[in-house]
Amino acid sequence: MIVQVDQSIKVEQTNADTALAFSDGIQFSILIPAKVKREVIAHLRTKGKYTKRLYLWLFVLALYHLLKSDLNRINVIVIDSEYTGRDEDIRALLLQLFRRQAGRAPAIAFQQISRKSNAHKTAIAVIRGDARPNRILTASEFLEPLTARK
Repeated sequence: MIVQVDQSIKVEQTNADTALAFSDGIQFSILIPAKVKREVIAHLRTKGKYTKRLYLWLFVLALYHLLKSDLNRINVIVIDSEYTGRDEDIRALLLQLFRRQAGRAPAIAFQQISRKSNAHKTAIAVIRGDARPNRILTASEFLEPLTARK
């Protein structure tokens, strides 16, 4: 299965909630409250090793949480190109998490996701309050993949 992933309100915008959604034959969305993003950023800054790519880690962790429950059914993930020039960094970090936590990793591609995409429509509907997210992340849950070993 191939899924498209879109983000509404970038993770680095810490004054607003962020929604991520994927869609194809299945659909899933998560909401990351602004307060949670600020807590996670504060925690990652204390760890030192994440500060150089802090917001990339935040985005990758969000992607991981969005996709982890359906990882065994997904063959290709197409992520909206929002971080120009950072696609390879995002891919490498995400593959590292998938392999460490799930033992497998689907292929990852980047391209512009249109506004007509169901992933885009779902993410923006969650932000606008027109749809409920499948999951609302907490700070401890968000950070779990960095501390847990499979």
